[in-house]
Amino acid sequence: MLTVLIPVMGMVGGVTLPILLGVFVWPQRPVWVRHETTGVRRVACVGWSWTYGVLGWLVPLFRGEWGRALWHAVLSVLTLGVWQWVGSFLYHQQHLGCYAVDGMG
Repeated sequence: MLTVLIPVMGMVGGVTLPILLGVFVWPQRPVWVRHETTGVRRVACVGWSWTYGVLGWLVPLFRGEWGRALWHAVLSVLTLGVWQWVGSFLYHQQHLGCYAVDGMG
């Protein structure tokens, strides 16, 4: 019974811990950004990405950033998942860079 319970507790902690940290410890802050050339204004998040902490490289994949998703998946495998935690602190900044490049479309 204990051998079955430990993996389940690990899975639950692996999903709930990033959400709890994102909500209570490192909350995301919405900020308004404006593209200088196109004039498009948009709300962007700044701070720790709890969605990236839970889903990892799937977040850029869902947002259509195929190259970034592949790169993050490779880094996650090579670092045995450590990159997923590091990337959760860096992802919003990288995603803002995509806004600047494609005109916030």
